[in-house]
Amino acid sequence: MEQLAQLPGDLVFYTQITMEAAEDPAFLAAMRRAHILGALVGVESVTAEELKDVYKDFNLSGDALVARLRTFTQHGVHVLGSFIFGLPSDRSDTSDASVALANEALDARAIRTPDPVSRDP
Repeated sequence: MEQLAQLPGDLVFYTQITMEAAEDPAFLAAMRRAHILGALVGVESVTAEELKDVYKDFNLSGDALVARLRTFTQHGVHVLGSFIFGLPSDRSDTSDASVALANEALDARAIRTPDPVSRDP
């Protein structure tokens, strides 16, 4: 990522990453310096039951998922969430619950985003 950081500031990157990357603030800061401004994050589902259906029960759900997604945004990495719908455990409110969680995770009042021009969080 150090080499990417040397590229011109008007060149930006997006990547695909697991949500575990948010456990490492230094890594997120390095992403920002490397002009990686967004990431496709495999959220998959917002409930533990649905995560089990896709063998991703190691992923977070509920409030822990909200906190993890906010960590990306707090470090200036925009999140493009990847969700799976149509699982056996889906309920009639699955889509609504996913939208509500995404709105809560990205609530502008709850997070501070870095200056879009700056490479520092």
